Amino acid sequence: MIKPVNIYISLFIILTLAQLVFTLAWYVFTTKLDHVIIVGWIIYSAAMLIGYISYEAEKYRTTKKQLLDNLP
Repeated sequence: MIKPVNIYISLFIILTLAQLVFTLAWYVFTTKLDHVIIVGWIIYSAAMLIGYISYEAEKYRTTKKQLLDNLP
């Protein structure tokens, strides 16, 4: 079974690569920085922040579960 933490790391990598490809493709087609790229980076930043908060919550939950399971 895949650990939940590994899923978040994969999400971060895939989301970053997708944002880079989108930004570079848009810049190549338009040859200027415009509002589409800025809005894309804002959405990307929000998604990364939400993903990081979820990642930390999952780490906390699994640590808490392991500690409770190890109680006598």
